[in-house]
Amino acid sequence: MAFTSSFRTNVVFRVLLLAALLALLLWSLLREPWDATPVVAGVLLALVLAELIRYVERGTRDLSQLLRAVAGGDFTTALPRRSRSAPFAEYEQASRTLIDAYQRLDLRRAASDELLRLVVEHIGAAVLCFAADGRIVFANSAARHLLGALSGSVDSLSVLDPRLPGRMLALRDDERAQLDLPLRGEAATLLLHARRFTLLDEPYTVVACHDIREEMEGRDVEAWQSLTRVLTHEMMNSLTPIMTLSRFLHDSLGARPGALDADTDIADSIEVIHERSSGLASFIQAYRQFANPPSPAPSVVVVRDLLERVARLKRPELEQQGIRIEVVVERAHDTVRADFHQLEQVLINLIRNAQDALAGKSDAHIELRSSRDARDRVMIQVTDNGPGIAPELREKIFVPFFTTRAGGTGIGLALSRQLVRLNQGSLTADGTPGACRVTMRLPPGGTSTSPR
Repeated sequence: MAFTSSFRTNVVFRVLLLAALLALLLWSLLREPWDATPVVAGVLLALVLAELIRYVERGTRDLSQLLRAVAGGDFTTALPRRSRSAPFAEYEQASRTLIDAYQRLDLRRAASDELLRLVVEHIGAAVLCFAADGRIVFANSAARHLLGALSGSVDSLSVLDPRLPGRMLALRDDERAQLDLPLRGEAATLLLHARRFTLLDEPYTVVACHDIREEMEGRDVEAWQSLTRVLTHEMMNSLTPIMTLSRFLHDSLGARPGALDADTDIADSIEVIHERSSGLASFIQAYRQFANPPSPAPSVVVVRDLLERVARLKRPELEQQGIRIEVVVERAHDTVRADFHQLEQVLINLIRNAQDALAGKSDAHIELRSSRDARDRVMIQVTDNGPGIAPELREKIFVPFFTTRAGGTGIGLALSRQLVRLNQGSLTADGTPGACRVTMRLPPGGTSTSPR
């Protein structure tokens, strides 16, 4: 190569010159009586030797500088430009080619990292990556939205639930775990899915988090609806002929003169059978309403108008029982897009439940309040100062057929939750002894078209 031959020629030339100066120095010392000649020859010999060393080491020095720059992540420093006639020109050109290649690779890596970050940022699941010591190295926007502010360590999740940090750190590779805990003031069920990997000899864990409470509630409702449809269908198939035959027997006895007086017990038994079967049929119709709720007809509803309308409707009845009802609206212009009449029905059901809980209580009151939650959803809350709800009953009260009230059907709250879900919302209950609060959360709407 040109570089090799040029470099060899320059080295040979300098070595020959060095040999000639050394010979001159020896000759002058042995034969020449002049004192200046050995001095000049010695100085020239030293200069040529220094130039030979500098010339040979220049490539090593420049290469070391280049490698240190690359190792330090500096892909902008190439070998210094020399004269094009110098033998190192090809060497310098190769170094610039290497730097250009590293720069392109660095840009591609940066672009790949940015693309991966954007993809992870925009996926729906919350993604959290942390090291073995609990240090959080990455959390996408969904994770920050779901879990709140993260201070750089998994231990910061203890503000949500003291069990959460330990449960996160203990997750094995490809393990799934489910954890119930409160998030932003409402109950949540977190599904955690972990994957472990090692990068540069350091172990990391990536955890995908998803709140599955709404999905679970939806599946529970669908299962109960399917069961209710089957039960009511089979029960009505049996009750219908019983009601028909009992009415036929009663009418047949009535058509015979004196038969009812002679067979009073039989007539009464037939009448009881008919009344009880008719009552059971009416009871089943209530469950059919849960199994087949009407589809909503959404419109933009002003929340204040909805609450004031329900309060006006129920106030006379409540005042007769000594119950005070109050409407508190924190944002007067809040709206939701939902079926006005279905929301009205839900609120009436909730007020009726509070009314039953407040029976016989002095200074009883019910509050209807609207506000916004941490996710900017509209919250409509029905609060009473009754006995409250035991913690173990907060979810059971929404299960169809479950009731704590004598004579109750166990359908009211289940149907209310179903209607709210059909309007893209959620319904939860909480409280303490001496207070009960049921909260409806709905996405905000636009311009009002609510009925008056």
